[in-house]
Amino acid sequence: MRPDGGGLRRRARRRVEARAGDPPARAPLRLVLQTAIALTLTLAVAVALSACDSPSQSAPPVTATEAMTKVLGHAPAGAAATVARTGVLTVAVDAAFPPQSSIDPSSKELVGFNVEVADRLGELLGAKVRFVTPVWDKVPAALRKGEAEVAVDSIPITAAARETMSFTKPYAYQNAVLAVLSGSAPASSAADLQGVTVGVVAQSVYQFWLQQQGGVTVRPFTNESDAADALRSGRIGGLMTAQTDVWELIEGGAPFEPRGPFFSQPLGLATAHGENDLVAVLDDALATLRRDGTLARLSQKWYGGHDVSHRPPAGVPRYEP
Repeated sequence: MRPDGGGLRRRARRRVEARAGDPPARAPLRLVLQTAIALTLTLAVAVALSACDSPSQSAPPVTATEAMTKVLGHAPAGAAATVARTGVLTVAVDAAFPPQSSIDPSSKELVGFNVEVADRLGELLGAKVRFVTPVWDKVPAALRKGEAEVAVDSIPITAAARETMSFTKPYAYQNAVLAVLSGSAPASSAADLQGVTVGVVAQSVYQFWLQQQGGVTVRPFTNESDAADALRSGRIGGLMTAQTDVWELIEGGAPFEPRGPFFSQPLGLATAHGENDLVAVLDDALATLRRDGTLARLSQKWYGGHDVSHRPPAGVPRYEP
């Protein structure tokens, strides 16, 4: 062994060099725990903030009773209480009234403007919607007997109708227009119809209005299809009906143009007479659908881009037969 200890120094140097190539030394346990805790807290905060950004995912569903009580300021009564208790809103619609409501031939489901309006109302009231389909003139009886709580059926709000039903504020408007052959003379008032033979569906509001004007030859038809055929062939000079019906005829290829509107009728949701609480909560829901644009969007979807939820132009009179 060398007296200067060179061998020991070389061995020590080899040990140091060997350690330099080893993996880094592990961090102390305390530091590992601190890092883990910090990461956990960071994740918890992120989750909490995400929950705040998405309240609909964590908020409990609103029940019909809660939704109605908030609007009314008291527990609902009458038909509103029935909806609140059962969680079901029974809605009467006409099953053969396109594009308002009808049976889709493919899905066999009810579809249409009124159907989708009813569905949105149920969502706002916290109730499941169930549809019943009485014929149109049986709707008041269905409401009176409790077979439905509300009719979403494009019913005109008139003094006569108010005798048997209660109504919300209008959710749509039915304007009376005259369908004429393309290129016909303009017409915007009853005076423009003097001497013209106008077709109507028998016993309709359009027949009553025209007969009150005087000077107009009114020709009743059993149905609108027959009246449209008469207009195509030139046997009548015009067909007075709902603006939505004329839109549908034109979109179906009929060579017609609309004239008017001559008068308008507001359409409301109908309940059994005296159901004030239900009318109030329905009015509140309709206001929401109007404010957020839902009524306009649904109208444009089902009426070829037209909006029936807005009031008619200024100067168009309201008519009640």
